[in-house]
Formats: sequence, structure tokens, C-alpha cells
Amino acid sequence: MWGTLMERLTADLDDPAVAFAQSFRMTGRLHRRQPEMSKILLHHGLELVRYDRGLAPRALNDIRAAVQALTPASGSR
Repeated sequence: MWGTLMERLTADLDDPAVAFAQSFRMTGRLHRRQPEMSKILLHHGLELVRYDRGLAPRALNDIRAAVQALTPASGSR
């Protein structure tokens, strides 16, 4: 649910680093807006990190996209 919302809110961003930063900030503010969700994250954090449809795979995809955007194409040397 939260991950899908983050994907929708960052879909129009061209810079993967900006998309990651925006998702990270919004997730960090989650405790103020949705305290009950924060309690779940705090109680089940490590289980949720490994969950294949959670925030961790989405964050990893954002990080990989940012690295790929910064890495010069192999034929451009």
C-alpha cells in the first residue's frame, strides 16, 4: 500500500536520486501521519525489510536506477 503510493507520487520524476530522496523523506514522516503504521514498522521491521512487496525492494530499485543514471554508458569512452 505505502510502496504503491510512493511509486505513484514519484512516477513523474526523471531523476532517480530525487525519486529515492522523496520516497525516503515521505516514509520518514510516516510516523506523524500514520502512527499506527509506524508501530507496525517498529514492531515487525526486519520481517518487513525482507518482504518482497514492501519498501525495501522498491528502495533497492530506486538506488539501482540512480547508480545506472550516474554510470557512463560502456560505449561512451
